[in-house]
Amino acid sequence: MFKITFWGVRGSYPVPSREVLTYGGNTTCVTADLAPGGDLDGALVILDAGTGLINLGRKLDADGPEPLTATLLFTHTHHDHLEGLPFFKPAYKDSTKLYIFGPKSLSLDLKEILIHEMLPPYFPVTLEEMRSTKTITDITELDTILLDVAKREPRVVTNHDVPTERADGLATISISRGANHPGGGIFNYAIAYKGKRMVFATDVEGSPEANVRLIEFARGADLLIHDSQYLEQEYSGPTSNKQGWGHSTVRMATDVATGAGVKELILFHHDPEHDDDTVARIEQIAQKHFPNSRAAYEGLEIELD
Repeated sequence: MFKITFWGVRGSYPVPSREVLTYGGNTTCVTADLAPGGDLDGALVILDAGTGLINLGRKLDADGPEPLTATLLFTHTHHDHLEGLPFFKPAYKDSTKLYIFGPKSLSLDLKEILIHEMLPPYFPVTLEEMRSTKTITDITELDTILLDVAKREPRVVTNHDVPTERADGLATISISRGANHPGGGIFNYAIAYKGKRMVFATDVEGSPEANVRLIEFARGADLLIHDSQYLEQEYSGPTSNKQGWGHSTVRMATDVATGAGVKELILFHHDPEHDDDTVARIEQIAQKHFPNSRAAYEGLEIELD
């Protein structure tokens, strides 16, 4: 069982509005549950810590006293991808273990960035005052994370040291850097387990070079989660020009899905100014070019068997 759940699908900032009730207004957070039961009870991988992480934390907290061990991957550290961390309830428990990975930014280590995010006067509780055990590691695209599913323990190896024969209980998390996002670029992640593979590519902007890299990285994936923030006319229209903002149009997303030959495309990182009707229209546009497409919404669950 390899279960993907969407907790936050919005980009830039959260949207508390009745116009977004269908797809949701929380910012980026997705989980991959690598467990036979598939109910957040196995090796849990969390992708980004936007405000969607808050509801994930409530769910985990309500499920009982079982100690949580989870792997948290940051694509980058813009605010909409980490603003849920200070409100993640399990992080305040002594029994929780969090293995946190992500890129350095502007020469700052990931740990330094997270510490600064929670320093007074911006937040009343520091990162160290969250009682969980947190192991924070900088990674690069030359690294691969090997996750022992039974023990729920990840370790980092260089790409040259990845075993050619994978043990049944071993998941691999590969990294590809995307340069076309302001502030130092982002990481795309691919999680492979028991012959299934998903790719998480948010905050990417298409260009011939970037698309070639991402197409190769996503080739043959069972599931591609791809940024699709803009309509074509918003990206480069007579009254709007968002080229260089670090996000994709719906056509950029379908082009990658087609070129990579993925099985399913999930449209992600919805613009905060897009209401439910606009996101539904983006989904319809995508389906014309890549039929097995759908727009992510909070609560969407996908099982890769």
